[in-house]
Amino acid sequence: MKRILLLLIIFLFAAVGYSYPADTILSETDDIPQKPQSQADPLSRWQNASDAELANFVNSQIKIFIKELTKTAEGDTFINFNKIQRMTDQDRVSRLSGIFSFIAKKLESGGYEIKDKDFDYSSVIPQGTQIIFAGEFHEQYAEREVSVLAEQLRGKIGIGHVALESLTDNLENGIKKFNETGDLKYISFCRDGDTELDKRSFPVAKAARGLNIIALEDIRAQFGGIKADRQLREDRLFRKVLELEEPLQEFISGPTGVAARNITWIKKLSPYLEAYKTGRNEKPMLVYGGSRHFGYGESTGSLADRTKAQGIKVVNILYISAASIYGNNFWNNIPGSGKYAQPKIIINVPKAVKDTIGADYIILF
Repeated sequence: MKRILLLLIIFLFAAVGYSYPADTILSETDDIPQKPQSQADPLSRWQNASDAELANFVNSQIKIFIKELTKTAEGDTFINFNKIQRMTDQDRVSRLSGIFSFIAKKLESGGYEIKDKDFDYSSVIPQGTQIIFAGEFHEQYAEREVSVLAEQLRGKIGIGHVALESLTDNLENGIKKFNETGDLKYISFCRDGDTELDKRSFPVAKAARGLNIIALEDIRAQFGGIKADRQLREDRLFRKVLELEEPLQEFISGPTGVAARNITWIKKLSPYLEAYKTGRNEKPMLVYGGSRHFGYGESTGSLADRTKAQGIKVVNILYISAASIYGNNFWNNIPGSGKYAQPKIIINVPKAVKDTIGADYIILF
């Protein structure tokens, strides 16, 4: 348990949401055609600004956006705003500790199933399910597992929509281009190379190509509070945002920021939610992102709780990397796992503790 608690603290901020925009450019991509001059990027004027002017602009946009998000959360009747304002890091550690204690007990008692890479996800999704939430602790590379989930769901239950936290709303035109061509460069966070965000969105987007792919995140949350209507460049403004973004990243990963983003995402999904509620023939949806945005019982008003409250049928899956938490020898200690090429553990969460654990199923991969 001491090891688990230590790791919980390490993973604390990774579990709440993407806390970086694109801090590392990993590789070059082919260029994307420029828009006509009549549609010039309004942010281009900042390329000739002084360093002080750039800093003032970025800092002012961060303050404005934080104020807007705070007002959004404060006006939400689904949550107790005063309660989330009082939340501390220890509150988050306590919730994560409860999750990992639950897992430890299930592993000790044998309260789990071992499956291989070809596990049929439709076996745990009841007929009539309208939204499947796939939550992760960021930087554990669950996108590979979720891409398998997406491929299966489009074939077995006919999902029509895939919503991703790791895609920002300035990429909506790029998503259309990607669906037409299959070229991932159109949905890269930055035109000049693949980023950390891209590593999470690309595998799932590839599996969802041809479906309605929804960019959940407001670009301002990942770009210093600055609105953009097109793909970003690694230019002076981009680099200045990376230099000054820490206050915003801390805020959006905290309780008030998470709550406000949840509200924004629910509004973005509202046309589909209305279709589900009214019984119109709307195909199911897969939603993928940080577990804190989806967990049942979260004080910040998760998407799963908000949609369930509207009478929408949901299934909530939490993905956890076994090696990241328990070390590379984890599978050597699981009886029977050796006969599987890519084993995964499936834990069914009892109804009585769903709000504490935050999910219907836990997948250890």
